[in-house]
Amino acid sequence: MYSGSTEEGEPVVQPLRELAAPLIDLSGPWPWLGLQSGFDDLFPPGDLRYWKSRALAELTQEAMDDIVDWAGRRPTPLTDITVWHHGGAMSRVGETDTAYAGRDAPFLVTGEVSWTDSAQNDEAIAWGREFWDVMGRHSTGGLYLNFPGLGEEKEELVKAGYGVNYERLAALKAEYDPSNLFRMNLNITPAT
Repeated sequence: MYSGSTEEGEPVVQPLRELAAPLIDLSGPWPWLGLQSGFDDLFPPGDLRYWKSRALAELTQEAMDDIVDWAGRRPTPLTDITVWHHGGAMSRVGETDTAYAGRDAPFLVTGEVSWTDSAQNDEAIAWGREFWDVMGRHSTGGLYLNFPGLGEEKEELVKAGYGVNYERLAALKAEYDPSNLFRMNLNITPAT
């Protein structure tokens, strides 16, 4: 995505169009609401999901080999592996300037398992957990909390998501929400 004028964005996007013959090319100006809702039909309410992420400092050949290997073992047709390229303006914000950590990691890899039949729960979740474990050897240790799986790692997952900011956020939570009223999420426990 390029956020800016069409005139400035076209030369940035054009080299991507020339990499190979695309299966589909949806590049071009999009309204913000269209971009935000553009994939809604792919994820209808009621589908089951287990999505987890890992931040990568580089996309090594070994990481790509693992991604290709695991893509070939998808448990459902609705499963995908997405490589998100980070950088740009988000990476120019200091590590402790906001809650979000790991802004310097140029890649985020997500294993996004989706399925419709609850009989596939065990197989689908196992694939997601195993892929996440494999990608751990390539990871900076960071992750994006919008892809938490089932949050089964609890506080360790939250700490990895906020990185060096976790202790500061726990202190703020103790100040503004000492009774932990807002806890129905990937919770930051108030510092004691």
